[in-house]
Amino acid sequence: MNPRLLAVPLCVVLEGCAGLLVITESAPLLDMLAGFGLHVGASVLFGWTTGRSGTHATDKLTPVLSGLLALLGFPLFGMVAVLSGTIALSALALRPRRLQAGPTAAALAASAARPIAGAQTLQPDLFAVLDVEPIVDALNGLDPVLKQGAIDALVRSQRYQSVGTLRTLLLDPEAEIRLYASVTLTKLEDEIGQAMLDARAMTLDATPDAEAWETLAWVYVEYASSGFIAQPTADQYLDLARRAYEAAVDLEPDQSELALALGRAHLLFDQPEIAQTYFETAGMHHVRNPDVHLALMELAYHRGAVAEVAQRASTAARLLRFDYPQQQLVNWWAGLA
Repeated sequence: MNPRLLAVPLCVVLEGCAGLLVITESAPLLDMLAGFGLHVGASVLFGWTTGRSGTHATDKLTPVLSGLLALLGFPLFGMVAVLSGTIALSALALRPRRLQAGPTAAALAASAARPIAGAQTLQPDLFAVLDVEPIVDALNGLDPVLKQGAIDALVRSQRYQSVGTLRTLLLDPEAEIRLYASVTLTKLEDEIGQAMLDARAMTLDATPDAEAWETLAWVYVEYASSGFIAQPTADQYLDLARRAYEAAVDLEPDQSELALALGRAHLLFDQPEIAQTYFETAGMHHVRNPDVHLALMELAYHRGAVAEVAQRASTAARLLRFDYPQQQLVNWWAGLA
């Protein structure tokens, strides 16, 4: 319980003692002074109980006014003020907290630009933007050494998702950076090509297990969504990923993480119907997985359904661990529900 609320009964006791000392007929001067001192203490303490944390002017003014009113009400009306405050604060503490009324679905849809602009200041998982601002700043700088270090850091953190950024560096004014980006892209493509060959070889065993097909599907998804290939070819690899995924499901039905990856890949290529099928499949196995709800948020955002994004975020927010990477983003959207 709030310690401020616990202090209110003490205010009542002090104020009652002060009243008894002062109201008593023929009270000696010492008793009256003691009563007045108790009243001042009760008033100051009562003012403190009405305070709250905050930087707004009213946050600082409220306890001063409350304490002053209690002080001026001495002796009888001060007790009434303290008792009224006790009842009011108790009612507020016991009343169930209600969420602030959010905008209607129509209002959200009509003002989509405002929440989207605000959300872009958070971790941008719904906007296909790399959350690597310091690295991007270095890539936009003029120091070739820093740029090469930034390229290495980008590849370490983003792997094949860094291909798009590396391709833009092929047009860098510095020849040294253009060459470094080209060599890095070649290494990445060779690496994912070898991974694909290795994964295929695993599925050619006499009795391939679910993990072999799952690994192959993951490599296909990464290659299709990496930016190495154009969409028509990427669609072919997504189809290969689907076949590998189905083979894995036949051996181990719960492939929810892979289903989410496939769904996001299809969403990347503007295929929301297929993406929704995969997201819902993942949700069937793990309805309380916040990743599923985040994927459905992405789908709703892709369709421009801002109200649905907020509603799904509200559901996801109740399932988040304290260390969930997208917690700030989900909580922001949940605040619009």
